[in-house]
Amino acid sequence: MDESTINLVIKLFPLIVGTAVVPSLIILVILFLQSNQGLFKASAFVGGMVAWRLFLVTIFVYYAYIFEVLFSLQIPERIHLAILIMLGIILLIVAFNVQRKKNSASNKFLNITEIADRINPPLAFVLGAVLMATGIKHYVFMLDAMHSLEISGISGSQWTFTIILFILAAEMLVLLPILIYLLLPKRSGAILGSFKYFLDRYSSTIVIIFCTTLGFFFLWRAYSI
Repeated sequence: MDESTINLVIKLFPLIVGTAVVPSLIILVILFLQSNQGLFKASAFVGGMVAWRLFLVTIFVYYAYIFEVLFSLQIPERIHLAILIMLGIILLIVAFNVQRKKNSASNKFLNITEIADRINPPLAFVLGAVLMATGIKHYVFMLDAMHSLEISGISGSQWTFTIILFILAAEMLVLLPILIYLLLPKRSGAILGSFKYFLDRYSSTIVIIFCTTLGFFFLWRAYSI
């Protein structure tokens, strides 16, 4: 890889991690896998999330085409600065709120278990899309990723390929339980059960550490522009 590609990967990596680390979504995928028609439900759920991200990219590309700046969204530097500051503040607020509510979060997945049991694959697909559509954090992360692609100078099919890779990489942690289920069918029950128990017990701590670290990271990036 040349230096520009390495720099692009370094810039995109925190954004990929930021969109991928959502313990509640991973737990929901595991619950789907453990329910009736589990593989179909889990696959449909993740498919809904990916489909919404691809839909957003399509809208952005169509917008760019209409204004004759195809694959060059030209996100102004001031807007990029505002996005970084917004990201940092949102993540720090999330970390503070999770810490404040940590002691009362032990039963938060009980209702999700009922949903996973009763929902069917088409509704799981819709749920995945809706969760992406209503998550402001995902829009902000994607805009920052698109700005990083813009200033890297890539365009056309290379831009499209890179943004699709970003979307797939952002779903890597919700895809992990499905891969374990497919590759280790006999051991997947025990592995996913242990994985879910770990996330149930430490999800608040994971979110606090993750949000605090990335929050200060994005504020530092904004300061260094």
